[in-house]
Amino acid sequence: PAANWTPCSVTLPEKGQDVLFQVKCDMTGGDLYGMYKGKYENGTFWIDEYDHKSHIGEPADSVIAWQPLPEQYRGEA
Repeated sequence: PAANWTPCSVTLPEKGQDVLFQVKCDMTGGDLYGMYKGKYENGTFWIDEYDHKSHIGEPADSVIAWQPLPEQYRGEA
């Protein structure tokens, strides 16, 4: 749900926090959006995973929103 996302204009994650974040890229044919898993360090969102493995460890630009990673599923109690 959209309610779980926090706009970067409202607040930023704590230093070192693992997060999901969304980026917005302005393209000629329209806006392009992406979602990544990463970490917030020293005022920058860093990409941990990427489908093509080409951007791991790179900083992410144009981050518009973030949310903490969910807790790990542990099965039925």
